[in-house]
Amino acid sequence: MINKRMVKWLKELAIALIAAALAAYLVSAQVKAGQLIIGSDSIFHVNRIYEASQQIKTGNYSWFMSVYGFHQSGRIVNAFYGPLFAYLLGLILLAAGSWYRFQLLTSFLVYFFACLGMYRAGRRVGGNRLAALWSGAVYLTVGWLARWDMGSNFSAITALLAPWLMIAIVDLLDLKQEFPVKRLVILIFISLESHMLTALLFSAALLPAAIYRLAKEGKLAWIKLGKAAGICLLLTMNYWLSLVYFGLTNQLLSPGKMSLTGNALRLSQKTTSKLTGLVLNSSTRDQLSRIMFIFFALQILACLLLAVDRTFTGRLNRIFTLSGAGLLYLSSALAPWDKIGQSLPFMASYLQFPARLASLAYAFLLLGAVLTIKQLEDRHLDLQLGAVLAIALALLLFFDLRYLRNQIYTNAVRGYMPGVARSKTTSLGSDNDKDDRLLAEQASKTMDPGLFLKKARKTVPDYLPAGGGDFKQVETAYKQVVLDQHFFKKTTAGQTVQLSWTSKKDGEIRLPLVLYRQSKLTVNGQQVKVKPGAGGLATIMSWKGKNTASLAIEIPFWLQASLCLSLLADLLAALYLLGNWLCKRLQVLVNKELKI
Repeated sequence: MINKRMVKWLKELAIALIAAALAAYLVSAQVKAGQLIIGSDSIFHVNRIYEASQQIKTGNYSWFMSVYGFHQSGRIVNAFYGPLFAYLLGLILLAAGSWYRFQLLTSFLVYFFACLGMYRAGRRVGGNRLAALWSGAVYLTVGWLARWDMGSNFSAITALLAPWLMIAIVDLLDLKQEFPVKRLVILIFISLESHMLTALLFSAALLPAAIYRLAKEGKLAWIKLGKAAGICLLLTMNYWLSLVYFGLTNQLLSPGKMSLTGNALRLSQKTTSKLTGLVLNSSTRDQLSRIMFIFFALQILACLLLAVDRTFTGRLNRIFTLSGAGLLYLSSALAPWDKIGQSLPFMASYLQFPARLASLAYAFLLLGAVLTIKQLEDRHLDLQLGAVLAIALALLLFFDLRYLRNQIYTNAVRGYMPGVARSKTTSLGSDNDKDDRLLAEQASKTMDPGLFLKKARKTVPDYLPAGGGDFKQVETAYKQVVLDQHFFKKTTAGQTVQLSWTSKKDGEIRLPLVLYRQSKLTVNGQQVKVKPGAGGLATIMSWKGKNTASLAIEIPFWLQASLCLSLLADLLAALYLLGNWLCKRLQVLVNKELKI
C-alpha cells in the first residue's frame, strides 16, 4: 500500500518532470534550428568559460591571469566576474564538448531550475501545487531568463535565483520561522560567486524584510544577521577581496556606460518575422507584452480589492504585489531615468539596464498572483468563476510559451541576435559577412572549443587598466593590439604567458599583453619595468631577429593565504551541507523502518 510520503514524493516527481518537459520544449526550438545563438555577451563569456575549462583540463590553475582565454593576453577577468561559477561552467563545457551542446545543456538547466524554484516559492507562500507550477511555467517566459539562451546575458542569473530570494524574504517576514541564516548565506554566496550585480540587487531587496525582522526580534535577530554576514564574507572572500585589492592598486576601467532611458522596459509590439514567418510578441529583456501587462494590472487590482484580508496571506500578497508594481515602474521608461542618471551617473555603468529590475518585479507579481488564488480559495471561490480563471491563466501560459519559442527559433535560425552583426565591437571572422558567420557556427559544433574563439572576437574593456586612457581609447587599443594582432606566437607555461616573434629591425613594439601593477614582464631574458599605456598595454624595445617575452603576476602572500582560507571554508561548507542532507535522509529511512 502506498503511504502518504510516497504519494507526496510521486507528486513532486511529477512536478519535476513537467518542469523538465517545459524546459525541453523551449530548448527544442534551438535543436530544430540546429545552430548556436551568438548573443551580445556570448563571446566575452565563452572566453571566461574556456579559460576555466582549460585550467581544469590541464590542471594548470591560474586564479588571476587568463592564460588560455582572451587571446592569452594575461588579462584578469574571472577573478572579477564570479570565479567559482566560471569553474562550474568550465566543467559543463568539458562534459558537453562543444559550444553548441554547452548552450543547449545550460539553457535546459536554467529553464528547469528556474521553473522548479518558482514552484518552490509558490508552495512556500501557501499556494496549491497547480498554481505554483503555473507561476513557474509563466516565469520562464518573462524577463531575462531566456536571455541566457539567446544572449548569454548573466542577468539571467538574477532571474534564475530570484525565486529563492522570494523564499528568503518570506522566511524573514514569517516570525514563526527561525531566522534564515543558512538560506541567506547560500543565496548571497551563490549570487556573488556568479554575478555581482545580482548579489547587490538581492541585498537591497532583502533589506526591508531584514529591518522588519530586526525590529520585531531585536538583539537575537542582530546576532543571527551578523553571523550570516560573517560567514558570507568568509565564503566569498576569494572574490571580493581580489576585486578590492586590484581596484585599489590599479586604475581599473568601469563597465561601459549605457543609456538608462534607452534600456528601460517598454511594451512590445506584435510582429511577424521575415526570416521564419512566426509571430513574435515575447516579454524578454526590455520588452513586456500587452497581455502580460494587462495580467499584472489585474493582479494589482485584485490585490487592492482583497486589501480587507488581514491574514498573513493577505499581508504577504500586498507586500509582494505592491513591491512588484513599484519595481515594474522603476524598470520601465515611465521612471525619470534621465534625471536619475544625471544625479547618479555611476548607474549608467553599473546598472546599465533599468529593465534588469523587472526580474525581481516579475517574481514578486507572479507570487502575488499565487497568493490571490489562495485568498480566493479560502473564500470558497465560485465554481464557474474558478473555471473561467483557470481557462484564462491556461491561455496566458499557452501564448507566452508559444511566443517565446518562436523568438528562440527565429534567433537560432539566424544564428545570432540581431544587433551582433551590426556591432562595431564584435568580429566574426574578418568582416562579419555571411561566410564568416557560417565558419563561426561550424566552429561552435566542433569538439575543440578553442577553435570558435579564433573565429569570434569581441572588445569588452571592462575592468582593464586604464593606463591614462578613457573607455574609447582603451577599447581601441585593446582591439588593435590584442584582438587584431597575429604577429606573435603565444604559449602557456605554468601560470605565465610566453610570446615569441621575429623583427626585421630594432625598434619599439607594443606587446599584446595586459599589464597590472602586480605584473612581471621579462623580455629577451631580462625583467623590464615599463609604464603601460591605455588598456595596460606596454611598449618595449624589440631586437632585430627572434625575440621572446613572458608575463607573470606577483600576488602578495596575505592575499594568497586569504584565498586559500576562503576556498577551504567553501569546501568545508559544502561538505557540511552534504553531510547534513545525508543525515536527514538517513533519519527518514530509520524512522520508516522503526515505523515511528
